[in-house]
Amino acid sequence: RHTAENELTCPIDYLEEQLEIGRREAEHLGVSIETHKASIHDLPFVTDASYGITLASNVLNLLNMEERLAAVKENKRILQRGRRGIWVFPPSSTESVSGNGEIIDQLKKDFTRAGFELDEQATGRYAVTTAIDFNTGEPVSSELRTFVLVGTNKEEANWRDGMFELRTDYSYGN
Repeated sequence: RHTAENELTCPIDYLEEQLEIGRREAEHLGVSIETHKASIHDLPFVTDASYGITLASNVLNLLNMEERLAAVKENKRILQRGRRGIWVFPPSSTESVSGNGEIIDQLKKDFTRAGFELDEQATGRYAVTTAIDFNTGEPVSSELRTFVLVGTNKEEANWRDGMFELRTDYSYGN
């Protein structure tokens, strides 16, 4: 399906509840979407280089190391060359015990090794101050901190074990 911006949209989640939220929001925006209940690290129904943008939000931190590597490989496979992938991480998964940012530095290196040219201006820490309550659809005031990594699919990957190390974390707290 095509959005107003003429990009192919295909929300994928392993939770039906999340897909329902996506369908409801798309309907509210007047956008037609096709959803798939699946895992981000196994997308055999998606053809190579079929998307002009990908977004993986708060998901890599939920996967084990093997699944993370598979997920990034799948993301790269379905993303067209020269187009952008966006990854969103809760701060709890990117903060090291020392607080000096080494997990973020390593993530940047790993995504570069995976053949992504990082957009250093767009990549960084963000704070969302207004969110939408999924149950009511009403704006709510909040302060959700996140780390966003933006990269263009440029080169062949140099895959290796141990890439994309994060703190496994199921919370969205600061």
